[in-house]
Amino acid sequence: MNEETTNEEGQGTEGEQAGEEGNQTAGEEGNQEGGEKVGEEAKGGESAGGDVKKGQQLFTANGCTACHQEKADTVGPALAKIAQAYTGKKEDLIKFLKGEGKAIVDPAKFSMMEPNLAKTKGLADGDLSALADYILSIK
Repeated sequence: MNEETTNEEGQGTEGEQAGEEGNQTAGEEGNQEGGEKVGEEAKGGESAGGDVKKGQQLFTANGCTACHQEKADTVGPALAKIAQAYTGKKEDLIKFLKGEGKAIVDPAKFSMMEPNLAKTKGLADGDLSALADYILSIK
């Protein structure tokens, strides 16, 4: 029962316009993971949302969730704290994940993290970048 009429400017009816708005793809309405809005870094690049998702998959696959959660400090610091400490310092975070940088979030617990860096040291540069994008997307 929706009439296909146009107004004086040649625009479709409100119902027709609403239908068009509802046809957005997931990428157009904003990348979200688990209810979390992806960080600003992810909006700039064409594949940034995919990099965040890939980073999250790498984070899980490498067992990082055993010590790190998004919002809560457990064995290791919360990802939100890590993201805050490394905001604007993605390259420093990547260096840390390669075992080439200092722990700046919780240096006292670094001895627990150090053996686990073997997993991230072996990752390809693109994977390290995706992992860093995921960590930095947590707010």
